[in-house]
Amino acid sequence: GALEGFKGVGNGFYVGNVSFNGFGSSSTVTGNINNNSENDFYNASFVMKVYSKAYGMITSLDFSVRSINSGDTKAFEEIIAGVQPVDIDRYEITFKSSY
Repeated sequence: GALEGFKGVGNGFYVGNVSFNGFGSSSTVTGNINNNSENDFYNASFVMKVYSKAYGMITSLDFSVRSINSGDTKAFEEIIAGVQPVDIDRYEITFKSSY
């Protein structure tokens, strides 16, 4: 289906196509957020937690996508300061709020 490879993060939102790329001594993270709910939102906020193998959670960051209507998929891109892709073992994204 359309959401193949996407993972539910709460409140009808799904995340997919997440990748990390080196950016100097930091990383950029890109991905897509899909609004699989029946509602249109002006803004939807999420929390990303990033984990290393050795140290557990190394950082968390909040990010938002704007004007995401029902059925829309929107891209996001954020910088994870001071963390390189090689440091990242796994991540979790959870829904925070929307309006």
